[in-house]
Amino acid sequence: MGHLRPATRHAPAASSTNAPVTAQPVQWPDAIEIDRVVPASGNMAIGPQQFWLGSGRTGQQVTFWIDTTAHLTIDRWRIKIVPSRLCTVVAVSV
Repeated sequence: MGHLRPATRHAPAASSTNAPVTAQPVQWPDAIEIDRVVPASGNMAIGPQQFWLGSGRTGQQVTFWIDTTAHLTIDRWRIKIVPSRLCTVVAVSV
């Protein structure tokens, strides 16, 4: 499974307390980034939304940057931008 992290563009300020991190709902305009590897089918899903990248991209790492739109990039090259169907996502620090 991909690595889930807050998007650096929207990263919160560093905290001086050592309080435990709890899951917080991510809502617009916050964003998340997820790295995933394209499976042999070329079809990927995050939550209720599917992304068709094609079997020609098998094994390549895709970065999803998602807020109200989903931005897909491979090696910093934009592959596609589509409206996001993810209204509320729970981001958990891993």
